[in-house]
Amino acid sequence: MIFQKGIGDVFGPYTQPTDAEFWDMWTGLRYNDGNLVLDSTLQYINQRLKHRERWVGALTSTFVPLHMIYGPLDPVNPHPQFIHRYQ
Repeated sequence: MIFQKGIGDVFGPYTQPTDAEFWDMWTGLRYNDGNLVLDSTLQYINQRLKHRERWVGALTSTFVPLHMIYGPLDPVNPHPQFIHRYQ
């Protein structure tokens, strides 16, 4: 399944979802025609550059406790560039 391959790339080799979990993700995505708006939802990837200063500024100046979860095999924020940039 193309969906499984695409989404599976975001997970690390030791945290791959089961077939049932992939099916649940696909079912959730398709609920209420959600798959039809997926393209517009993924625009945040392009918006990261456009709004970077504002978004990073908000994250670095907040008084709210903040925790970031980072996977070193994340294909969107590759290691070590991500770690060096956001230490």
